[in-house]
Amino acid sequence: MDLERFDRQLLLFGREGQEKIAATRVAIVGLGGIGSHVAQQLAYLGVRRFALLDGDVVTISNLNRHIGSTEEDVARATPKVQVVARTIRSLDPSAEIVQVDDSFVTPAGFAALADSQVIFGCVDRDGARLLLTEFACAYDQPYFDLATDTRDDEQRVDFGGRLMIRTSEQGCAYCLDLLDLEEVRRDLSSVERRAEEYAMYGVPPDALDQRGPSIVSLNGILASLAVMEFILFITGIARPPKRLLRYDGLRGVVIESKDQPRPGCPYCAQIGKGAAVDWLRHVRDRRLAAQPERRPRVANGSRSESSSLSSR
Repeated sequence: MDLERFDRQLLLFGREGQEKIAATRVAIVGLGGIGSHVAQQLAYLGVRRFALLDGDVVTISNLNRHIGSTEEDVARATPKVQVVARTIRSLDPSAEIVQVDDSFVTPAGFAALADSQVIFGCVDRDGARLLLTEFACAYDQPYFDLATDTRDDEQRVDFGGRLMIRTSEQGCAYCLDLLDLEEVRRDLSSVERRAEEYAMYGVPPDALDQRGPSIVSLNGILASLAVMEFILFITGIARPPKRLLRYDGLRGVVIESKDQPRPGCPYCAQIGKGAAVDWLRHVRDRRLAAQPERRPRVANGSRSESSSLSSR
């Protein structure tokens, strides 16, 4: 590790802190506007071991916010994992990168998650957030969940976001009431069930996947908050990371939420139970056993295989 490269950071958290950052295995689930920001900042910070998980490709509407993407990537329908891996390698050619160009709810996704030490959830659906929350609790892994929120109605424009950090203590996205449980139900319903609801209520499934505005600067604010709390968590300087931070864009402030988790959380009750929780049931429910397994790609030949988890 070239310490001169990180000279200005060493003034804050020292050589020991920098070495801890370099040794941490990080998984980023969801490599869109927020996830690509997080990956770039972590690479600048000196993280060297990444698992990147996302099954999407770059489209023209991504170019307003997806860090590293170009018009050529749109033309080639380049997978987002490849774009983000390219960004990381441009900053550190020796970085170890496992790429899962698929959902994290797959054997390869499970393996990548299990091999990580910190998970960043940068997904845009609450169903995926709940599955990541369950995984993080079951395997007692630190989980950083990031979300932005924007609204533009007839009354006013509203924008902001939040960062939730699950460490080994009680408190997760579920018991802190951060999830829309109706959205979770829809997200995790079978294709057949969604078709039944469409027939019953006459609402096309696509109409339920509401998309709001997405702005590069707002994504950057939430990514920076998360990476700063990651620094505090890994290096142990100054203070422990905050459990829940909210960014209020209209007021221009970051607020620490004092909300307490609801008692009796079924996910916090599973902390550290690992395979006993049988998180892989979600993989089986997707009938992936009948499909050929998609193995993670390893960049630069630095690792011959991933260990035992993955997602998105």
